Amino acid sequence: MADIFEQEVDEELRKDRYNALLRRYGPWVLGVAIVIIVGVGGWQAWESWSKSQRDAASDTYVAAARLVENDRFEEAGVELEQIAENGPDGYATLALMQQGAIALEQGDNDAARRLFEQAAARSPEPLVRDLATLKAALAGFETYSTDDLANRLGRIASGDNAMRHLATELIASKALSEGDYDRARREYDSIVFALDAPDGVRVRASAALALLNRLDPQGAADDEEFAGEITLDETMTGEEPGSEAGDFTLGDGTEPAADEDALDITLPEATLGNADNVTPGSEDDTAGSGEDEE
Repeated sequence: MADIFEQEVDEELRKDRYNALLRRYGPWVLGVAIVIIVGVGGWQAWESWSKSQRDAASDTYVAAARLVENDRFEEAGVELEQIAENGPDGYATLALMQQGAIALEQGDNDAARRLFEQAAARSPEPLVRDLATLKAALAGFETYSTDDLANRLGRIASGDNAMRHLATELIASKALSEGDYDRARREYDSIVFALDAPDGVRVRASAALALLNRLDPQGAADDEEFAGEITLDETMTGEEPGSEAGDFTLGDGTEPAADEDALDITLPEATLGNADNVTPGSEDDTAGSGEDEE
């Protein structure tokens, strides 16, 4: 009988302890459970909303791309503007890049530069951000000084950035067009002697160095006047003003080209030279012909 009584007392004591613990910690446990449930539900709802936004932006972008292919730029601009304002960062970046390309096609370099700069600021992907920065620099090439370009492209041109040689080429081209031969030579040399430089970029740098040899201020009295007439096309191809040349894009010879194509992003044509017609041997011939003329 005593044993039964003791068991009942122990059971009551345990119940009292459990009730005390529940009163003390129950609200906290319940709160944590509610937070977890609401958090999981909210995350799933956000994921569903984000997916619907991405799907809508994707459909709109595809429709805009088709309009661009049919030269219906005004209608495409409306669609792209909608994506740039309301779409996810990735699609907004692509929309801004496409708007910049349209502006370049229409000859509005200043608008193109602003759009590419917005794309660079919006892009969540480093590669696309660097590409947009390069495009912005290329669109504003005529209005920038060498130092301006160096400041804008310094991060890309340094370290092991995948597009550093393209950035260096732009800086060197501007230095050459301004008659800063020493700086241009240093920049082009860094490309020529870089083992990882894309072949297309190295060939253009070698051709530009051959042109530099002919434009050395000590070689001709009118070099300064001549340098002032050099354009981006000539500095990036090694061709003399007035010479005939084929199409040549800044993107030739770069490793990320496949990714750019996949994103429907192409660098605007910046040069007039023909990569197929420029070989290391032809640079020697160019330099040699300059010496013969002298």
